[in-house]
Amino acid sequence: MSNRKCANNSSIVATKVFRTYKQQVINIFLLVIITLTFLTTYCMGNNQTQGEELYQQALKLEEQNNFSQAVSLYEQAFPFLLEENNLELVNTSVKHYKD
Repeated sequence: MSNRKCANNSSIVATKVFRTYKQQVINIFLLVIITLTFLTTYCMGNNQTQGEELYQQALKLEEQNNFSQAVSLYEQAFPFLLEENNLELVNTSVKHYKD
C-alpha cells in the first residue's frame, strides 16, 4: 500500500508542477502581449513632428490669452516646420507672429 501512496503522491506532485509551469508560461505570454501592446500604442500615438508639437502648444497658449509665450513657441516651431517642409503651418505661424 505504501508504494501505491508513493505513486499517487508522485503523480499529484507532477501534476502540480506541470500546472505551475503552465501557469508561468501563460503569465509570461500575457506579460509579453501587454508590453507589446503598450509599446505599439505609445509609439504610434505620438505621430506629430517636433515643429507640429510646438505649434500646437503655441495655439493652446494663444487660446489662453498667453500671447507672449505663444509667440515664443511659434518662433521655436518655425525652423522645425521649415525643415519638415510643412509650409501650411509655416504660413499660419507667420500670420500668428505678425498679429
